Amino acid sequence: MTDPDVPSALQPPDWTPPPGTVRREIFGIAATTEPLPSRRLEIARAALEGVVSNFKPTPMHIEHGIERQGTVLRVWLVDREDGVTELHYEGEIFLPAGVDPSTVVPSGMSISMIETERHTEDSPLVLGADSMTFDDDALEEARHILEAAPFDIVVERYHQFAVLPPPTIIVVVGHTAVAIGKAIAAAATWDLLKAAIRRLISRSKQPERPCHLRVRVPGAGDLNMELPVNAEDAVEVLDKVFEGVIGMVQAAASGATTTRPPAEADPEPPST
Repeated sequence: MTDPDVPSALQPPDWTPPPGTVRREIFGIAATTEPLPSRRLEIARAALEGVVSNFKPTPMHIEHGIERQGTVLRVWLVDREDGVTELHYEGEIFLPAGVDPSTVVPSGMSISMIETERHTEDSPLVLGADSMTFDDDALEEARHILEAAPFDIVVERYHQFAVLPPPTIIVVVGHTAVAIGKAIAAAATWDLLKAAIRRLISRSKQPERPCHLRVRVPGAGDLNMELPVNAEDAVEVLDKVFEGVIGMVQAAASGATTTRPPAEADPEPPST
């Protein structure tokens, strides 16, 4: 059951395909160990091995957007003769009858991940900021705001390996949040987090593009929302988002399952 007064992105995480669509199977390559174009980094084979070993069926978002289109069902590694390792995937997407999946989901796909320079699996809250949108100074300003939090809130770079991903901010509620659920749910915590997010929006290197906000809660799924381009205009939206988040965290603290949510995978168009 859904609440008609709550935006669709804040509805419970159970997902059903859009009405009038049919299931189509898709296959492709999600990542490789080749150097990434226009980036000064590459994905290590060990990181791809970790994706495979920790994989669970994963929501699929077209172009790293907020609307779910399907599910990645399986991933595996393929070693090429030139020494490059590829991460292959099999998934399902739901489209109107007669629509060719290749016109919506090209053969390429991209993954995203948060750096682990400052946080561990025990970190209660992690704020990830898109590495192509927010520079180091913007991240430091967000860290300064969060210093007043009652527990450690870590700010990291968030990498989306697409050609031109949308500006994205991700908040990951860690598994230890269940043990300190009341402190996590305290209004002061989220007020500081909202202030840090507004600061990031104001420092975006793509000010004409709205930021996407994703919040992951253990055992409860993701909340996804598009934020206004003006930081002050985002206040009302952020208030609504975190009302939903607080309820999800409180439910988790009351005994809901705390299985680790999977990393997302996002179809990417071929480079031009």
